[in-house]
Amino acid sequence: MAEIEAALAEERESRNGLAWKEAFLERGNLIWFVIAVVIFMLQQWSGQNSVGYYAPQIFSSLRYTGTSSSLLASGIYGIVKVVTTAIFVFFLADTLGRSLSLLLSSLEMSILFFIIGALLKSFSPPASASGDPPPASKAMAAMLYIYVLMYSLGWGPIPWVYVADIFSTRTHHYGLAAASASQWLFSELMNYAADSLSHIAFSTQTSS
Repeated sequence: MAEIEAALAEERESRNGLAWKEAFLERGNLIWFVIAVVIFMLQQWSGQNSVGYYAPQIFSSLRYTGTSSSLLASGIYGIVKVVTTAIFVFFLADTLGRSLSLLLSSLEMSILFFIIGALLKSFSPPASASGDPPPASKAMAAMLYIYVLMYSLGWGPIPWVYVADIFSTRTHHYGLAAASASQWLFSELMNYAADSLSHIAFSTQTSS
């Protein structure tokens, strides 16, 4: 308890007299806020949130027919994400390092999305099917599971860890607030864009 109180007192003392203008515009501070905002923008542009939110529809389009099948497939997707993130944060984040984790995660996610796109183009699932999903659909589902695994080994947890490290004690609270706000902002923008595109696609299919 004494250590906690001493740490809190030190943080309050370091922020004494701090104004937003100093925190954001003082030389050397602005770049860290830019990095914090950009890294969360890139996290959202990785596509994971859109995949996560629309997982039931995605697996249904891969011919995992029936509500229970698509929900089970998307539930496994979420379990893989949670378990992999926990393992990475506790055992691998400090071993691999921040930059290397982000680089490897980006490369592997890009390759997996390319494979999914190639399979979808070459072996598009039939419009109506019964029974087990075709082999190409199973391969695309497997690529999605590996994709979220790679996301959880880099772009999922690392931005939060990274922004917590880069700010000084004096500007730490402003930095985390700006990073969190940008994460929610870009998440909402990406979801709005994905929702708008899905409505356009549905309207096109209906009219045709």
